[in-house]
Amino acid sequence: MAKFEHIAEQDSVNEFLAEVNAQCWRYGYKTQESLGNAIGVSQVTAGAYLRDPRNMAFSTLRKLVKAIKPDPIVLLKAVGYTTADIRKLRRYVNDEQ
Repeated sequence: MAKFEHIAEQDSVNEFLAEVNAQCWRYGYKTQESLGNAIGVSQVTAGAYLRDPRNMAFSTLRKLVKAIKPDPIVLLKAVGYTTADIRKLRRYVNDEQ
């Protein structure tokens, strides 16, 4: 079971990285240096985060979200929410409105 969980985690990380790359291009962050400047880290650190975002500090993740506005569902999956959790959150949010 642990191997399956590891594969699912890697899939969600890969999906998040694809979303980050697409949004970086959309918002004009075409280099690691420009993204790093936007989120307050060096080019080297930005590159490390683009290879493996699991080591990113929460404060940096917040800056990244503000800079590139990724799909919230992709972000939630990357931080560990399941599809069922996301459905519950949607229902909760809809009920609150």
